[in-house]
Amino acid sequence: MSVKQSITLEETPEALVATILVENLDYMLIDKLQRCIGAQTTMADKLNVILDFGRVGHISSMLMGALLKMLTHLGEDGRRFALVGLNPHICSSFKMMRIDTLFEIHESLEEAQIALGAPQAC
Repeated sequence: MSVKQSITLEETPEALVATILVENLDYMLIDKLQRCIGAQTTMADKLNVILDFGRVGHISSMLMGALLKMLTHLGEDGRRFALVGLNPHICSSFKMMRIDTLFEIHESLEEAQIALGAPQAC
């Protein structure tokens, strides 16, 4: 599967939904993801982002750093960044690194869309 076929992007009223279609998320793919999301969000005013990890089996700490970078960049633009479909292994890695509270993490895409569609509390 090529890098191009590894990610799908879909714009919904609530957010740009980026779905990762591979089990192993490598740095080349996260770099591609960052560029795709960056390009797409510059074309839309205040578009939030949902990243669907439903098919991803493992993520390294280096890739978590890249996600933190995306979170910071999107937050600086007033955008929200939600993660969905984290398996127990990835979820425990987020908790172990104590970054789980930095991200909006939801069980499902539908739950994230509802949360991002509602006004954010102060």
